Amino acid sequence: IQEVVDTGVLWARSCTSSNPAQILVASTVTSTHWCPLEIGWVKLNTDEVSSIRGSNASIGGVFRDSPASWLCGFSMRIETLLAGGTTSNKLQELRLIHQLLCRNWKVQIRHISRSPNKVVDHMAKIANDYSNNVKIFEDPPSSILGLLFDEQ
Repeated sequence: IQEVVDTGVLWARSCTSSNPAQILVASTVTSTHWCPLEIGWVKLNTDEVSSIRGSNASIGGVFRDSPASWLCGFSMRIETLLAGGTTSNKLQELRLIHQLLCRNWKVQIRHISRSPNKVVDHMAKIANDYSNNVKIFEDPPSSILGLLFDEQ
């Protein structure tokens, strides 16, 4: 799980350092609600948020099984952004993502809009309560229990 969390952090950093206008133009919403999984699959939902002033960025994520049960979650403040939104070089991050995707496992990547993805949006927002270390949640934080209930 730590390796997948690390990959999610790298992905968020690469998105944060991209031009937001380019991301919006290129993105396609393929789902407008949280979709249950086929048996045997694990779903990782992630979200990245930036502060209103644009000085901090954080990531949150949730792993769930096919009946949508919580497996674990994570939150992390990933960067204090530099002027102009620059955080890091994306090449190393893209190589790591490519290596993980090329492993002998099935991977599907889908974009889900923020409105039905409230749980991970909240997980990303609470990351500012922690240092730049990954905070792993074996149980859902009490602040998202209502959101988890609303999704089912």
